[in-house]
Amino acid sequence: MGWTWGFANALEACSIMAEVAVYGNLLGTLSRAIPIPTEPQLKFLGILAPGYIAATLTSAIFCYPIAFLYKKYSIALAVAMTIPVFYLRQQELLDPHRSTTAFIVSTFELASYFSLVVFGTLIARHHLIKKTEKKVRHKT
Repeated sequence: MGWTWGFANALEACSIMAEVAVYGNLLGTLSRAIPIPTEPQLKFLGILAPGYIAATLTSAIFCYPIAFLYKKYSIALAVAMTIPVFYLRQQELLDPHRSTTAFIVSTFELASYFSLVVFGTLIARHHLIKKTEKKVRHKT
C-alpha cells in the first residue's frame, strides 16, 4: 500500500498542476487571440469570452481522465483542482482599486471554471458508471 499511495498522491498533484497550467495558458492565449469588438453591445461579451472558452476547453480535456482515474474521489479532486486558480486570482478580486467591470469579469471566469470542471467531472463520472453497469449487465 505504501508505494501505491505515494504514486496516487504524486499523480494527483501532477493533475492539479497540469490543469492550472493548461487553464492559465489557454486564458492568456485566448485573451490575446480574441479581439475585443468596438461595438458597445458586444464589448462585454468579447471580454468574457476568453475566460469561458478557456474553462470549457480545460474541463473538456481533464474531466474524463479525472473521472476514470479517481472514480468515486473524482469530484473531490475536481474541487481541489479549482482551489489553486481561486488562490491565484484572489489578489485581483480583493483589490479595492479595481473597477466593477473587472470584478464582474473575474468572478464570471472563476464561476465558469469551477462549475464546468466540477459538474463536467460529475457528468463524466456518472457516464462512466452507467457504461460500466451496462458492461457488467451485458456479461451476465
